[in-house]
Amino acid sequence: MSRAILVGPSAPRFKGGIVLYTYSLYQAYRRRDPSIELVSFSRPYPKRLFPGATSSDTSRVLSRIENERPLIDWLNPLSWLATFFHIRSTGADRVVFPWWTWFWAPAYLVIMTFLKLFSRVKIVIIAHNAFDHEDHPLKRLAARLVLSLGDRYIVNSRAVQSAIEEMFPRKKNRITRLFHPLYDIFHEQRAPERAESLKKLKLSPPLLLFFGHVRKYKGLDILIEAMAAVVKEDPQIKLLVAGEFWEDAGIYRERIQKLHLAKNIVLMDRYVKNEEVPVLFRAADALVLPYRRAVGTGPSKVAIGFDLPIIATPAGDLSELFAVAEIGVMAKQATPPDMAAAIIRFFQGDRQKFVGNVRKVKRELSWEKFVGIIENI
Repeated sequence: MSRAILVGPSAPRFKGGIVLYTYSLYQAYRRRDPSIELVSFSRPYPKRLFPGATSSDTSRVLSRIENERPLIDWLNPLSWLATFFHIRSTGADRVVFPWWTWFWAPAYLVIMTFLKLFSRVKIVIIAHNAFDHEDHPLKRLAARLVLSLGDRYIVNSRAVQSAIEEMFPRKKNRITRLFHPLYDIFHEQRAPERAESLKKLKLSPPLLLFFGHVRKYKGLDILIEAMAAVVKEDPQIKLLVAGEFWEDAGIYRERIQKLHLAKNIVLMDRYVKNEEVPVLFRAADALVLPYRRAVGTGPSKVAIGFDLPIIATPAGDLSELFAVAEIGVMAKQATPPDMAAAIIRFFQGDRQKFVGNVRKVKRELSWEKFVGIIENI
């Protein structure tokens, strides 16, 4: 069996989808090889660069890693060299690096360059993004430099695949596109029934869910505008927005008030802890993803894990998921009229048919299948 080392962020120093991805990947690897090790980051993000209340995870249900070495300190270049020496000492034949933000470029460049020069380790990059969502020429340069050091690439969407192919045409045959698998941690605890979940939230159906950090590219403003048309069709439809705002929440609240949607839109403006996630996804009729653009969409994989249909724009890997089966309703474009039309079509359609299709897609999103392919590239 080949020997791999995983690199990535872990709880409780970090939080969010990339942490859950790292945890799920680690657990899948561990089922194959109990000695698998995660080399993680030792120091949280600096406050000035993190838009949320805190970069740490305060969940009771944490994605803890059994065999972890928190070696990489973004503030200490000596730790980057120590990480190289440690990886080389393990005798691993491949190191799996996640790439999602420019912030880790300096550390990655040092570690990867030394691995290239002074070891025979294969560098596998799981590219969640090619470039940051908040674009900047220096961030693009950082991405290009880091990605240039990969021996093989795993991507979860055609958009990222195309970006890497454009940067490195000669590496086209080294890119493998795989579906983003489902997050494991939410199914390690008891999921409440729908009636219980609605009672906890003090809400009633029909209920739509927008989940995750609120950022401009995710299109919450589009969804709010769409809801104005939706409630004219059915005043009982409600929207729960659950996630920390990474921009001015006041703008959204003001728009909700102007559109007279205060009774139909509930804002849960904070980071949602892991133990709260099952309640949200059990309570909802559908997850709504009005994204302007995306590459991979983590919330969609949470929804599929809970057999929850999706209403979405054709952004990122969403169109690829819908190509496998009709797991909900896809809007034509990321505009309020198109989103409103999609939501109305959803409630006029057969929800149980969508649920059945979600269960079919779920079979394609296995971590075991994902790891098996990484091990054989």
